[in-house]
Amino acid sequence: MILVVALAAVGLPAAAQTLGTIAGAVKDSSGAVLPGVTVEAVSPALIERVRTATTGGTGLYRIVNLPPGLYTVTFTLPGFNQIRREAVQVAAGFSATIDAEMRVGAVEETVTVTGESPIVDLQSAAQTRSVSAEAFKQLPSSGSWLQLAALMPAVRASIQDVGGILGDQTGAQVSAHGSRAEDGVSMLDGLRIGNMYQSSNLTNMSLSPLLFEQVDVQLAGQSAETGTNGVIMNAIPRSGGNTFSGSALANGSAPGLQGNNVTERLQARGLSGASTTLKKLYDLNVAIGGPIKRDRLWFFATSRYFTNEFYLAGRFFPVDVGAVRREDDRSRQAFGGTYTYDNNGRLTWALSSKQKLSSWYAYQYKVDPNWLIQTFVQAPEASRITTWHTQLSTTKWTYTATNRLLFEAGVAAGASPDTIKADLGRVGGIAIVEQGGAVAAPLTYRAPTGFDFDDRLPSQTFNASASYVSGAHNAKVGFEMQRGHF
Repeated sequence: MILVVALAAVGLPAAAQTLGTIAGAVKDSSGAVLPGVTVEAVSPALIERVRTATTGGTGLYRIVNLPPGLYTVTFTLPGFNQIRREAVQVAAGFSATIDAEMRVGAVEETVTVTGESPIVDLQSAAQTRSVSAEAFKQLPSSGSWLQLAALMPAVRASIQDVGGILGDQTGAQVSAHGSRAEDGVSMLDGLRIGNMYQSSNLTNMSLSPLLFEQVDVQLAGQSAETGTNGVIMNAIPRSGGNTFSGSALANGSAPGLQGNNVTERLQARGLSGASTTLKKLYDLNVAIGGPIKRDRLWFFATSRYFTNEFYLAGRFFPVDVGAVRREDDRSRQAFGGTYTYDNNGRLTWALSSKQKLSSWYAYQYKVDPNWLIQTFVQAPEASRITTWHTQLSTTKWTYTATNRLLFEAGVAAGASPDTIKADLGRVGGIAIVEQGGAVAAPLTYRAPTGFDFDDRLPSQTFNASASYVSGAHNAKVGFEMQRGHF
């Protein structure tokens, strides 16, 4: 399957951006526009430290492709006081409007303006919400993009989770405002990373919450370059910095920390055992980043071990797995869960003051000993063991040729091979499908139905674009191609 999107956007006040934007207007004290003002955005988030633009004939400026972080914006024009705006928060997919009013005076005189960072995007019609790195660490979840996206108003996830009980959300999708779940897209640093199973949205990876600077969730108003009207989730990874730093994050929970909604009325109607409650959950993460060469080459790496198990309401292991007439062992309740090992690293290299190259690689090993047991009505011995050996890499190049001309190109390649097979050590013979009983029919027990199989799920994404950015207008042309099979 191959997906190709060609795009051309001309005369738009704000084209969709993978990263953030600072834009605005500069006027003098009489309200007249000021062309030729030099605008500088300075931040530790920039490997080149500073990004520059100049106001056009209408007094407007725009600085694009800014990584998330805090910026200081400075306005300079001979014959006028210098204006400095500090602590401007920039987020991916967001255009921060920073206007300035300059007064006649010496350039040596600097006026520092303080105020809250803009929280309303006045430059774009896109409806975008962001999940910050702090939210990833503080909210009880499995670290799944999908479940954090589902916290946004109007977003609906196909698999509902509370507090990360269900763990990894392989196969889940999201929709908003009536859009099709199949139209959603998963991206990392602006590159599609989903496999081609059913749609290009699905990804088998559940990455460490310490990896992300933020996740940008676009709900509506998608531009032509996205090629979809579904929910777009774009994760912005951390890149390190000029200072060595590290962090660790540990989460855990147990059944005693969760309530139980199995009432006496439900038990009287035949529901036995606990509801779908937590058996155990813990999530261990470490991260380290810093300079390999200051202002030139940075690295960032994370490692994660995540496991969760959850009980299934009304389902138990059998007394005798080979018995034709099934009898539940009420002392052993059935459970599902996943076990995930994840390691990844990223390099960010300033080829020059105008060119940047970033590369990211991840390897993830994951096991689900009772695959989809929570989705299908089946006994534990009738579920299959699934293992994933997922690898994914991305490389992205950006070139700010001038303060108006920007080039970008990227490639993502990976595979999500999985092996789905019956556990011969726990099957009891030929599968039997029970058409009635305490559990909703039909219940499959003794052995799985169907057959074992393997999926390779390779996929590659290529994109490139050229953008011309002025204060009043943007023009962007490029292409995107995704190919793969299953």
